[in-house]
Amino acid sequence: MKRFICLILGFVLLASMAACAAPEAPVEPATSGTPADLGATTDPGERETIRIAYVAKPLSNPLFRLLGDGMQYVVDQINEEAGYERIVLLEFDTAQADATIEMLEIVDTLLTQDIDAFIITPTSSFGFADFVRTSNERGIPVIVLDTDIDFDEMASVGAMYDVFIGTDNFAMGEAIFNAAMEDSGGELRYILLGGFEGASTHMDMMVGFERAKAQGPDTMVQLAYQAANWDRNMAFEIASALLTAHPDVEAFLCFNDQMASGVIQALEVAGLTAGVDVLIYGSTFVGDGPQNIVDGRQEFSISRLPFTSGMIAMEQAMRRIEGLPIEHHYLVDDHLIQFPGRVFRRGEFTIQDGRFFDLDGNEIYT
Repeated sequence: MKRFICLILGFVLLASMAACAAPEAPVEPATSGTPADLGATTDPGERETIRIAYVAKPLSNPLFRLLGDGMQYVVDQINEEAGYERIVLLEFDTAQADATIEMLEIVDTLLTQDIDAFIITPTSSFGFADFVRTSNERGIPVIVLDTDIDFDEMASVGAMYDVFIGTDNFAMGEAIFNAAMEDSGGELRYILLGGFEGASTHMDMMVGFERAKAQGPDTMVQLAYQAANWDRNMAFEIASALLTAHPDVEAFLCFNDQMASGVIQALEVAGLTAGVDVLIYGSTFVGDGPQNIVDGRQEFSISRLPFTSGMIAMEQAMRRIEGLPIEHHYLVDDHLIQFPGRVFRRGEFTIQDGRFFDLDGNEIYT
């Protein structure tokens, strides 16, 4: 197993540089269910099965679906080498991205079940310290993705997760502003749509965005800002109102592609053409984002490499279960693996059968 883990680690590093090919076989969906479906522990006479719970924000969001697909890819590889179902990945998600009470109920129930590790995308930076503490007390590894858990809150109860894995959100915020500035020649009247204001992902991206804006020219004019909670429908409603309030807007800058798609829909309803009358800049490179770019409705997106992040999360969960330390090329400190995102612009890639290729025909892995 240790030899295989090393191979996976090397593969993940290449993937995080977006330079290796995607797996040839399609990713099979992970096992799903409710906490009550988990059942009893493995019969002592049987080979050990490791149960890892992926507790996510809505899996209808392509970002969180791709995270899970990356985890399942590693699970399939390990199970194939083992010759039996050594790992079972169980998935649970909330109905809404900000449903913290619902997510806490899920993890509280799972803590009474036979779970060997948690991989979680918290709905908020706050409220999860007691869950982490209980997991610590029971020796259950906790791997955190997407939204970090507040350090002060964890420290107040003597808790600490094993590792947070994700892109550098400060750099992501900076990259959205800087790429839009470069694309527009430094002259743009824009509206900014942010995510869920209680989440560290949004807050860190805002810090990075504001830092880049402060260093940018006065000709980059922000007409308005609204938080659209990462949601397409909310972005549609907000953009519809803002188009009336700011008819001179030249672009929308969106912290994810779900919101960018909502803006594109609002433009269509208003009789405007995205990419012609109003430019759209996005982030995450999931869902409709890549196709919108290819079709000319969106200028660029910045990928968080979610499939890669899911692979890293599963690899690190297995390391902790096996008693090994967290280890990765992009390890920043004992509890942080952080890597840069990647900008995908219009005219720089193609899509074939749902897979991405550069202009030389090389497959792009996200």
